[in-house]
Amino acid sequence: MKNLNKYFSENYSEIEYLQKSIVNVYTSFNEEVKTLKYGVGIHNNTYANIAKLSGKDSCALLQRISTNDLDELKDFHYKNTLFLNEKGGLIDRTTILKYENVCYLVGSYDEIFRLQRWIERYTLNEDIKIENMSGKFLLLQILGLQAESYLTLICGNKIEELGNNQLHEINIEGLKFYLLKKETLKGEKLYWIISDIENSVEILKYMFSHKSVFDLNMIGEKALLNYKIENVIPSFPNEINDFYNPYEAGLQNEISATKKNYIGYDLIHNIKAEKIIRRKLKKVYIQAFKDVILPMEIFDEKNNFIGVITSLIKNEENKFLALCYLENPYFEMEEKLKIKTSNNIKLNMEIKDR
Repeated sequence: MKNLNKYFSENYSEIEYLQKSIVNVYTSFNEEVKTLKYGVGIHNNTYANIAKLSGKDSCALLQRISTNDLDELKDFHYKNTLFLNEKGGLIDRTTILKYENVCYLVGSYDEIFRLQRWIERYTLNEDIKIENMSGKFLLLQILGLQAESYLTLICGNKIEELGNNQLHEINIEGLKFYLLKKETLKGEKLYWIISDIENSVEILKYMFSHKSVFDLNMIGEKALLNYKIENVIPSFPNEINDFYNPYEAGLQNEISATKKNYIGYDLIHNIKAEKIIRRKLKKVYIQAFKDVILPMEIFDEKNNFIGVITSLIKNEENKFLALCYLENPYFEMEEKLKIKTSNNIKLNMEIKDR
């Protein structure tokens, strides 16, 4: 199995640099986790890969090769969609932002722009132009219990109009940006702010100078990872990679129920027809241990393969919290198990529901 954690560790410092090159207002892991639980967190996702697709055939191309139905996507709206390989393995989880005569495809950070290269494989003699726009936009994620209340404070009643996957243009004292509302797989609301990169400093200055009574903080990568594990949100490359399919990752809601013939359709069709899922992504608590190399295979006391731990963090309560692809029937359980790793380290693991 590939060492997926190697990719993250090699690029972690670069992601931190990209964040701090725009804003350097961070506190501590514990403070940031507390902010996400009770206040408003701002995560700088400006390093995400963004591709601009223009030309009259660009929307048709995305419709042809991704999982969701984009035919009815209107201007100034967005939709999540997945890109799969021919065997149904995950290439990336993306958001399509549709403007007039152009689409922006927001994917995971990847220094080799893997997704863009994947899409270019399927462009034939069509009117399509693909441009790499990474780093040219400010992209902020607004998360936390009080995110909606805080955005109502600075954006007014526009927040109430954010239904039906709409993009709204906001103009506050000459600062222009687009605002959209999303949801986690557990249904928790989060928001995106998108603007030209030149507006970054002024927008963030405005947000922090108008925080009122809200506990408002920037959120770094470690606190975001904790948030993702808590909410069972898969990420590239640990959970989103070609070892796993959308049903295993819990992303089946980003697949059209009626669309056919996209890349990877055969596997998705077979899963729906047979109603058999080999494994599922679950949240687990694990007894403390050292020398972690991810992904980590785990086994039961009889040496039966249980699954693979893909992401791991020591949370603010000093407990090890992880995402794990658990094999059938283990993912149906919600109980404590005695497990051991491939190098025979014995541990206790508690499986949690979403």
